[in-house]
Amino acid sequence: MKPYCYAFVTAAVVCAMAGLAFAGCATTAYSQACGECLGLDAMHPDKMDDSCYNDRISGASSCYSAAYPLMAAAYGNNNCSEVDACKAALTSCVDASKSASGNDRADCSAGTVNQCFVQGDACMAQANTACQARGQAAKDDIFAFLYAEAAGLCDPLFGLVLVPLFALGIAYASRR
Repeated sequence: MKPYCYAFVTAAVVCAMAGLAFAGCATTAYSQACGECLGLDAMHPDKMDDSCYNDRISGASSCYSAAYPLMAAAYGNNNCSEVDACKAALTSCVDASKSASGNDRADCSAGTVNQCFVQGDACMAQANTACQARGQAAKDDIFAFLYAEAAGLCDPLFGLVLVPLFALGIAYASRR
């Protein structure tokens, strides 16, 4: 086997294992919020800044999309209701676990709210498993659509635009 084949096989195995790895997106987002969003208002040092908190928590969505692309494709195609169920369960858990005093610093320290985010990550991992096949179908549909659109666009463009641009590029490169 050629060396580049080993590299390709290794990369494929690493990528496959990354998909199997547990994505701690929500837990990481909450940890960042606890570390970065507390005490921004001097009048309320134990309260998180809402805008900062929402920015950190919304970062979990892009993290999940990167970690679970097939689930994201299914969800984007309105074909993965499991994600909505996870989001609802997380919201319910966080609302029930927050301290009645509204002291976000105490919530960060106690760890009860953090457990909600851990459970949210586990729920999303299960949603990923449930939605992968639907995500692959959505991805295949998208690629089929893009291929058909590209084929329709490229035929006339090839003769009219791409060939002259390619020729100009060759001419420019040969002058150097």
